[in-house]
Amino acid sequence: MAAMLAAGLVIGVIATSAAIAAGHSPEALKSNPRALPLFSSPFWIAAGTLANESAVALTLLVALRRLKPPAERVLPLKRPAPSSIFAALLIVFGAAPFADAAAELCHRWVGSDLTATELVSTAARAAGPGTMLLLIFALAVVPAVVEESMFRGFITAAFEKSPLAALLWPTLLFGAFHLEPTQAVGTMILGAGFALARLWTGSLVPGIVVHAVYNAAVLVAVRYSDEVPQPGRPIELAPLAVGLGLAAVGVALLARGRFAR
Repeated sequence: MAAMLAAGLVIGVIATSAAIAAGHSPEALKSNPRALPLFSSPFWIAAGTLANESAVALTLLVALRRLKPPAERVLPLKRPAPSSIFAALLIVFGAAPFADAAAELCHRWVGSDLTATELVSTAARAAGPGTMLLLIFALAVVPAVVEESMFRGFITAAFEKSPLAALLWPTLLFGAFHLEPTQAVGTMILGAGFALARLWTGSLVPGIVVHAVYNAAVLVAVRYSDEVPQPGRPIELAPLAVGLGLAAVGVALLARGRFAR
């Protein structure tokens, strides 16, 4: 977390300095934080995310180098059955309405001024085709590899003697890692789906694939949707019911594959 905050501070200073050099008034940027490049420019949002993920990856590499754990224990990358990936997709996309509802309830309680949803929406809707590919790489592919390796790999291995602890603690830490309260609550729910896929398949591959697909799908949906997600929207029961059904089917498929093995 310290490495990530330091990386964010450095990239923030560089982005703000670039904005001032381009003619933006420091007073205007101070009075309107949404005008800062890290909150308004797709390029700088991608750069900030890559800086954070690089800090996490570096921390993980240092830990692996110092502790020298067996690679198959902390980074299990064995090939899962395609049905396991499909099941994990159903679980995570089925849990998405619950994650959105939890984030909305958190926003009503905490009242965050700038949410992660707003940041992603700003980046995606302002991106051209080339920048959109950069966003998918920076906000979908890289986080999937780095975060799954850290939370469902290295950290999960620390709790492997207790399946419940291996599900609970990496999921809570995964949410806390995202810092912004509404995003933290939502990612805990999605993280439980990633954790279940990791524990029941014995591989990081389903989580990496589904994590990347889900993040990319959110970016594409926001980019080409006519509606911009706004805090304060009503929570609808129909998507929750459909999501519960999809997640239940995914859990059943994943469990069947686990017991078959």
